[in-house]
Amino acid sequence: MSYYQKYRPVKIEELDLVSVREALLSLLKSGELSHAYLFVGPRGAGKTSTARIMAQVANCRENLESKKSLGEPCGKCEACVSIQNGSAVDVIEMDAASHRSIDDIRDLREKIRLSPVALTKKIYIIDEVHMLTTEAFNALLKTLEEPPAHAMFFLCTTEAHKVPETVASRCSVIKFTKANTAEVVRSLGKAVKGEELKVDEGVLEMVAEATDGSFREGHKLLEQLAVGGKKIDLESAQKFLGIAKGQAVKKMIDFSIKGEPEKVVELMGGVEEEGVKAQILVAALLREVKLRMEELTNRGDFGGFAVLADKLITAAEKIKQSPLPLLPIELALLSVAVERERAQSGMEIKRVTEQPTELVRQIRTEKVAEEEEKENVVAVNYEGPLASIDRVKSEWTSFLNSLAPRNQSIAGLLRSAAPLTVVGRDLTLEVFYPFHKDQLEQDTKRRILEEAVAAVWGKMNVRCVLGHKGERQTELAKSETVEVGGEDKVAQGGSVEEIFGV
Repeated sequence: MSYYQKYRPVKIEELDLVSVREALLSLLKSGELSHAYLFVGPRGAGKTSTARIMAQVANCRENLESKKSLGEPCGKCEACVSIQNGSAVDVIEMDAASHRSIDDIRDLREKIRLSPVALTKKIYIIDEVHMLTTEAFNALLKTLEEPPAHAMFFLCTTEAHKVPETVASRCSVIKFTKANTAEVVRSLGKAVKGEELKVDEGVLEMVAEATDGSFREGHKLLEQLAVGGKKIDLESAQKFLGIAKGQAVKKMIDFSIKGEPEKVVELMGGVEEEGVKAQILVAALLREVKLRMEELTNRGDFGGFAVLADKLITAAEKIKQSPLPLLPIELALLSVAVERERAQSGMEIKRVTEQPTELVRQIRTEKVAEEEEKENVVAVNYEGPLASIDRVKSEWTSFLNSLAPRNQSIAGLLRSAAPLTVVGRDLTLEVFYPFHKDQLEQDTKRRILEEAVAAVWGKMNVRCVLGHKGERQTELAKSETVEVGGEDKVAQGGSVEEIFGV
């Protein structure tokens, strides 16, 4: 049994989300239960666990015998035990993602009319209720309007806006929020105690910050860390979670604010090689920026930190959509660094919206002159047979899958490319987006790619050409550049600013 299942709360006072715990304890004091509840909140916040606890509250023998306020489930009576171990036939859990049709709800309506077999209340827990079809919602609405006296509903959803107002208005709404660090740590502490784990100070906080407010995800990460033994030290946790080591986070901010873009690029390259997770990194950066702003004595520096914080928040929103999760963060740091560098040198400050990828390319290609000769002779002394284009095409997907664990960034870029020709020692790739072509042509990425190609098909120089779709995007971008307030701005068409919001 997983930690999350093993240590899930069985009483309201054990709920780790403070706001929900307080709301339900107040409800118990009132002594009245509604026939339908709508639990709204993110995944892993404890909605289903809470519904099961409430099912016990409604059926606990001690509460049924009480004529005043309701209490916590006793956990000992037949009703409580059967609900806890999942054997209660009168507690029906339904996943609306796979049972979303009107026929499923009609079947529910027919069965709910029947009296409970063993419990006093028949409980229906419908998860992801927003997935029901319009017709199914209409059928459910009729049941919610005139429910049998023995029936109770707990509707759970991550997307409240998709639940019709007519349905929501028939329910008592309980809002679940993302858990904060302290709440996740409290939850993890139960597993640490129960499993007799020895955990270094700071590890639980580190795990909590990596979960994005999910209790379930936190327990999953802790369980994976405990696979290696009962002792979990800070270093192993840091390595497993992919968190930037030492002073990396502070240095990134320093280099950005001080206007040192080259150092930002160098440091981000190391972070990428270490496998640092983008969500964890951006959260750490924002915490550090917030701390710096609170400690500022020279208010003149406040503006720089405020701009950086704003760009990092935007980058955080774009990470999940980006094929290269760390790139939005790098562009946010770079855009501030370049602007600060120009301001300090007395140069005209241009809008950072001028193709951030161009800034990255300018910085990284400074080393090209030194290594150009070496890069152009990758295949010089190779005399063995090269793979045919047909073989490269047939093995392309396998090649990408094998490359991804070693370098996710390059593998992600190559998923928007395809092998075109093999002529002599040259392998030509057709790339469909100008941005991806620019990235693949960077000296560091090209060298890594050619080494990977050599290991599979023999040493070849890798060339990139823009496909027709990419050429069209480039033409549109050029034609749609307009003059705004005396400055150039790319109006539409695939600019990285619009993709990543930097």
